[in-house]
Amino acid sequence: MRGMPVHARRDMVTIQQRAAGSDGYGQPSGGWTTLATVWAMADQVRGAEVAAGSTEIAATLVRFRVAKRSDVTTGMRVVWRSKAHDIEALVEVGRDLDIIARQGVGDAA
Repeated sequence: MRGMPVHARRDMVTIQQRAAGSDGYGQPSGGWTTLATVWAMADQVRGAEVAAGSTEIAATLVRFRVAKRSDVTTGMRVVWRSKAHDIEALVEVGRDLDIIARQGVGDAA
């Protein structure tokens, strides 16, 4: 099965992972470090209002299609257009990898 043509990947994205370290409660305390900077095809899937406590926050779900990689996990994030997106799902599509990520909630906002 062929992958997506390289010229279809027009967006430069950065995949980041948490730096090692935790606080006294076992929560991650490290910042984010760059795992890779890659070309992707970004496609906004939908926008939604999400309740976070007593506040509603606009959340955007984006699919990033990149060349297949085995080192990406759901604990990571994608930075695109200076906004961080928490990775929620990974789907292999032939020689490509779809990274489904949400911007606007959680640690990524």
